[in-house]
Amino acid sequence: MTIAGSLSKFGHSNPEVRSFDVHSPQLTFPLRRWTSGSLVLGYGVDASFSAEGDVAALFRGRLDNRPDLMCEIDSAKGDANLLLAAYLKWGPDFLDRFAGDFCCALWDGGKGRLLLGRDVFGRMPLVYHDAPDAFHFACEPHELFALSGISREVDEEMLAEWLARQPRPHTKTFHKGVNRVPPGHILIAEGNGMRLHRYWRPEEKPLLRLRRHEDYAEALLESLEEAVNCRIPSEGQVACTLSAGLDSPTVAALAARQLMRQGRTLTAFTAVPQPGFDAAGYPHRLCDEGPLAATLARMYPNIEHILVPDNAHPLLPAIEDGVRITESPQVGSTNVTWWSAIQKEAQQRSATVLLTGQAGNATISYDGMLLLPTLLKSGRLPSLSREILRLRRSGSSWGNLGMKTIGPFLPLSLRKGIRRALHKETDPGLYDFCCINHGFAQSSGVEKRYREKGLDNSYLAGTDGRLLRMLMFRRGDAGIAVSGTRRQFGHHVCDPTADKRLVELCFSIPEEQYLRLGEPRSLIKRAMKGILPEEILSNGRRGMQSADWHMTLQAQLPDLRAELDRLEANRLSQHYLDLPRMRKLLEALPNADWRQAKTLGRYGGLVRSLAAGVFIRTME
Repeated sequence: MTIAGSLSKFGHSNPEVRSFDVHSPQLTFPLRRWTSGSLVLGYGVDASFSAEGDVAALFRGRLDNRPDLMCEIDSAKGDANLLLAAYLKWGPDFLDRFAGDFCCALWDGGKGRLLLGRDVFGRMPLVYHDAPDAFHFACEPHELFALSGISREVDEEMLAEWLARQPRPHTKTFHKGVNRVPPGHILIAEGNGMRLHRYWRPEEKPLLRLRRHEDYAEALLESLEEAVNCRIPSEGQVACTLSAGLDSPTVAALAARQLMRQGRTLTAFTAVPQPGFDAAGYPHRLCDEGPLAATLARMYPNIEHILVPDNAHPLLPAIEDGVRITESPQVGSTNVTWWSAIQKEAQQRSATVLLTGQAGNATISYDGMLLLPTLLKSGRLPSLSREILRLRRSGSSWGNLGMKTIGPFLPLSLRKGIRRALHKETDPGLYDFCCINHGFAQSSGVEKRYREKGLDNSYLAGTDGRLLRMLMFRRGDAGIAVSGTRRQFGHHVCDPTADKRLVELCFSIPEEQYLRLGEPRSLIKRAMKGILPEEILSNGRRGMQSADWHMTLQAQLPDLRAELDRLEANRLSQHYLDLPRMRKLLEALPNADWRQAKTLGRYGGLVRSLAAGVFIRTME
């Protein structure tokens, strides 16, 4: 189930991809093939194909605005037909008119041009390899290896940046020589060169000016309902994640309302601490989100609410599952245990779709706190004073409010100094939380980059809330994980809060609608009034997922020690990882003070390094 292709750089017929109709050990499905001179295109049963003269198009995924497109394009039915017609009508900017979760390829034989594109959030993967004699592409790395014959090697730059939690190159994968088309981009390969074109720029959308404050909340709710409804299939079981925050409860409530009209049910999964966990160690955090999530389930009788303990799936097998599904060490925390358990629960209930709200912090529930420096920068001091006083009455400290207001204008070194003074602690050094081999950290340059930037990259946004949210979007790429999850468990993970049309609306709404009358996240709270329980809307405590992480690690100590034994015998693991430090942390775990933030950081780094080690081991 893929789209794939190979383009010869010498203009002659290309024999490279004759394996399209051969059952490779890594390609467990047949590909149909279309050939035109130096190009071969292949596509599986879940993709559509269209050709008109010397122009051909491949499309894989879900298109959400098909009726709108068909009003503008005279095209036969089929997503690939629409893609081809859109390119012929609008040229290389055609993808900005598409909304959905998809990847695509388009060949313009007259121009000798191959275009590869992905949706704005990259919910469908697309990778490529630029060889000296040919250009190859496929949806996932294992498919590319089967088609192009390239060898499997670790991309050291990507691995180093990931271990150090630094921003990673936006075209790289963890496989050397395998690059990805970034979300919201088109890769154009023609002649002997290629270039990236970013077709989606929501931060440049004009601001929306409505008459009443209520109009913004109504517009958000209308867009949210559309985003949820278009992700609910006409048949089959629908499931969702359900926390005690604002994002997944919003998705769950709107899905439950839509399904109730159809006489259907919604299965909602909430991760909760395992039995025996003592939440007293985190007095200011919400460690058990089950009771608050249950208030939503009681509000909608068609919700079947299922509590999933954090230890429902053992840590090491969950990490191995994650590495196999994503073909990378993307899994970097103990959240993987309950996430894997939810996937298995959804599979057992024959769910066809699992809805989430993962992009909500940057869209529907954005807190709007960059309004403070924006007001300062524009000289609107009376408005700034009113917002600060309201926030102060709500419990924000003077120090925190001061940093939120003037922090974006200060040099990074000064910001760090102020934080140290306010919080009475120093910023963590690279080796405080990262189990990276010191020699590798130095040779890769990541030690120097961390020393200059640390973990704080928010300063790159300045006072621009839209740019900050774009930075949040670029931190990850879920495409391979979504595709692998569907292959492994049979359901599609969909995120309505990452709907293109919804995001563009959120980016067009003025900052003061998100922070209003001293209330962060005001917009979503106003939009969901009466739809979410008041207990969730008024909850002021921040949730803490996997608060029982120390119990999860201790329960698997023997298996983790055995895994470390395997890594210590592995040459590449010795080169990339600080194995002695990992061993020391494991042995100290039973006596570690798990309530301290430092401890959480150290053992989070350990889990991250274990995931990297499993990935390195599977690569060999």
